[in-house]
Amino acid sequence: MFFDRRPSTATSQAPPLAEKITDDPVIAKTAQNTVTLAYQANIASYWHNVTVVWVKNLMNHSLCITVDSRDGDFHYTCKVDLKPWHFWSKKGYKSFEVESSQRVDVYWDLRSAKFPSGSPEPCTDFYVAIVSDEEVVLLLGDYKKKACLQADKIEAGPGRGRPILQEGERI
Repeated sequence: MFFDRRPSTATSQAPPLAEKITDDPVIAKTAQNTVTLAYQANIASYWHNVTVVWVKNLMNHSLCITVDSRDGDFHYTCKVDLKPWHFWSKKGYKSFEVESSQRVDVYWDLRSAKFPSGSPEPCTDFYVAIVSDEEVVLLLGDYKKKACLQADKIEAGPGRGRPILQEGERI
């Protein structure tokens, strides 16, 4: 489980060492696919930016959900490693706090998920649900009814989350 609360920082230039590292043929051959989706979700009566990042490379396959603070100064992150081993359950939940007192639960079920060739993001048969104040505030995937039952909810509330970008940002 990985939680991160730190001020946002942005750098416009890569360090000089980064250029030298990328010239290494071994690293250049290591492919990484990333899908980034941006949403807004109503958490604790405030709209928060929520970023969902699916990452897949030779060593790792993960889902990272980041919720920005109201003023955007802090990022609250929940990371889920999607391990390929048979004994790992691809269904579960994690909880974390946003704005120092608001509990947010993330539920997921990827047991039947279908991933297009090489894609880090599943296309069918899955759900990822974000719950706040006993309400589903963001719901991804096509197993919406299962997600609401797993989160002990009848249906998603009115603040189901809205995409900031229509199709999301695909990198």
